[in-house]
Amino acid sequence: MATTAPPRRTLDDAVDRGLLFAHEHQLHFVSLVGATPRWRLIPTLGTSQFEGRRSLDCDTQIIGVVKAGTWEWAWASPNVTRGRQIQAEAAYRFGQARNMPVFTTPRLELEAGDARRLVIGASSIHRWWTSFAFGVDGMVMHGALRHPALELPDPTPATVRQTLDPSHWTTAPHNARRAIRSYATLRKLTRQERRDRTAMRLSWANQWQVTAHFTADGALEGVTGD
Repeated sequence: MATTAPPRRTLDDAVDRGLLFAHEHQLHFVSLVGATPRWRLIPTLGTSQFEGRRSLDCDTQIIGVVKAGTWEWAWASPNVTRGRQIQAEAAYRFGQARNMPVFTTPRLELEAGDARRLVIGASSIHRWWTSFAFGVDGMVMHGALRHPALELPDPTPATVRQTLDPSHWTTAPHNARRAIRSYATLRKLTRQERRDRTAMRLSWANQWQVTAHFTADGALEGVTGD
C-alpha cells in the first residue's frame, strides 16, 4: 500500500511554535535590565554581562552572525568558537532530521525581520528562550541567554494579555491560532476553544482566564479577560 510522506516543516512552523513564549521572555528580560542595557560579551568564557535596572551575568550561546545582509549560522562561522555553537548545532541536527534546509544551509540572504525569525525558530528547538543582538566589529552576533532570573514567573492575566497584544510583537506569527495554542502549551495554561474557532480561552489553575478572539480567517482580533 502506498504511503504519503508527512509535509515538510517550514520556518513558519518553527517560528509559530516558539514566537509568543520567546516574546514573553524578551518582555521579562527588558523588565529586568531595561530596553537598552549596557552589555559586555565575553566569547572565550561563553558569557555576557548586562548592566541596567539590575546586573546579570548570563551563559551565552551564539545562534547566528549577521554581516552585510547575510545570516551565517554559528555552527558554520569562523567568528564563533566551538563551545559557543552548541545550541546552533542543535538547530542544525533538527534541520537534518526533518529535512529543513533553513537550519542546515550555512549562509542565508536576509530580508527585513528575517534574523529575528531565525532566532525564534531556533529557540523552539534549543529552548533557550531569551536572546540579545550583540553588535561587534561590524557584525551582529545573535545570542541566546540563560540565567535563573530569566526564567518566567507564574503567569498573570496582565502578562498574558501583554504577550498576546500584537502592538508589542516585533515579529508576527504565520498562523495566530497555532502560535497561541503553542504558547498555552509551553506556558502550561489550560486551553478551551469554541467549536466555531472564533475564541480561545486560556486559564491558570482555575484562578483567572483570558480569551483570545479571532476573525473568520483566523487573525487575532482582540484579547479580553481578567
